[in-house]
Amino acid sequence: MNINKPIKDIFQKRKFCYEGNRFDNHKWNCIKNITPKEFFEHCHSGTLRQHILHTNPNVAIKQPTNGLIGFHSGMKVTHILHESGYCTKDFMCIWCEFDKEEIQKKKVYNTEIRKQLNKVSKDEVIDAIDYFWTDGFIEELKSDQRHYVKILLKAAANKYRIKLYDENDRFVGYTGDRDTDALLEDERKNQDLDCDESCACNDTYE
Repeated sequence: MNINKPIKDIFQKRKFCYEGNRFDNHKWNCIKNITPKEFFEHCHSGTLRQHILHTNPNVAIKQPTNGLIGFHSGMKVTHILHESGYCTKDFMCIWCEFDKEEIQKKKVYNTEIRKQLNKVSKDEVIDAIDYFWTDGFIEELKSDQRHYVKILLKAAANKYRIKLYDENDRFVGYTGDRDTDALLEDERKNQDLDCDESCACNDTYE
């Protein structure tokens, strides 16, 4: 899209008459010799009327300066240019900013919806992991139940970077997460009870 061509070389006047709104010849004469780029630049800087007079001084003969083109008409023009792909695609296009805000709102909304599908706190997740895994109540489940609960526990633990140690695993260090490291410290202490003084898990960790 070439935004450096005059509007009259891109659109016909009827393009700006939509939803029953009348875009008369005077308004068309105000904008037809201005490029889309100039229109957005001067709308943004508040110098549109001065630029209209500079580009086409004759438009002020029939109408006073304050009757060149109003705010609402200017917004209509920028919206049509934006929707047609003839905007500056930067901060000077208010409609691009609106689109970005809408996209951000949708992202936030979708994130909130995902959060609300199954509302649960981190403490509750850790408590459940502690109950089934650390306290060993998972062993009281039947074979199939134990298998699938273990999968869910691992998925929940992965989310919070919690290492689930089996009875054959040894403590290998801290993650930097306070809650995770508290669980690891408990696990290390439990392991220490089963080890002699020469075991590697009794080394000092920084």
